[in-house]
Amino acid sequence: MHIRLVECLDKPHADDDREALAAALRAKGFDAEWVAWDDPAVDWQGGMSILRATWNYYRSPETYRAFLAWADSCEQRAPLFNPAATVRWNSHKGYLKDLEARGLPIVPTLLCRRDETYDSFEAAIGARGWRELVIKPAVSAGSFQARRFRIDEGGGEEAEAHWRTLLEGGDVLIQPFVRSVASRGEHSWVWIDGELTHAVRKNVRFHGEKEQVEMLTSPPEDEAALAEQVFAPWKGHLLYGRLDLVRDENDAPCIMELELIEPSLFLAEAGHALDALITAIGHRIQASVAPTATR
Repeated sequence: MHIRLVECLDKPHADDDREALAAALRAKGFDAEWVAWDDPAVDWQGGMSILRATWNYYRSPETYRAFLAWADSCEQRAPLFNPAATVRWNSHKGYLKDLEARGLPIVPTLLCRRDETYDSFEAAIGARGWRELVIKPAVSAGSFQARRFRIDEGGGEEAEAHWRTLLEGGDVLIQPFVRSVASRGEHSWVWIDGELTHAVRKNVRFHGEKEQVEMLTSPPEDEAALAEQVFAPWKGHLLYGRLDLVRDENDAPCIMELELIEPSLFLAEAGHALDALITAIGHRIQASVAPTATR
């Protein structure tokens, strides 16, 4: 079966998983090629498509709408991993409020809707008392347009200007800056085909900054337990996922991001995870070509 590894025509940065994944697929004899979702010359009929580096869909509202329409259209022609419904849900960071509704701990999040009216930035924040903030688009990735502001140091006007600018294009998230990330960074938990495979530590970054990654040799047990709880509804359904966790002011883990579309999986750092992904792809190929049982 032909496998399309889906990226985009103009990636903002290199895909560190790209070469390792391609080499592993070739080694197993799979017929795989890299294609761009926004390349009109690609034939999406048959085979299967696996999202990997579609890192431009959030650049504009028009591109975002086109990407969601493409995912639906692609899935009508061949299996798509992860599925289009998951792509749609996970592409808007309002999913954090859904996770919160499940009783899961998230970084405190205020979701400002574009179609709502706000008298002022201070009124939107209300009595939350957040004096150090991160403001970012609800449709974003790779820290795109995410900025940190210190309200106590005269950053209120600049924060409001950024917030209002983002609201012109779509929904916006406001979150308190989690101080532990300055010293501990974020812990990213990689989940492949229903199992946690490894975790890495990432430095905190904002738009334009470079990400640094190191393997966690002794991942915290409370984070592993939370990750299992977060991924539980998708066990047996999704091919891959990544959960980014931070520690709150009480040193408890909480959710920064859940990435189910096109997360870096840090495969070069974890050969066993790469093997698990290749095996999972093989199982899906077998399932898609297996003859239908007859009675």
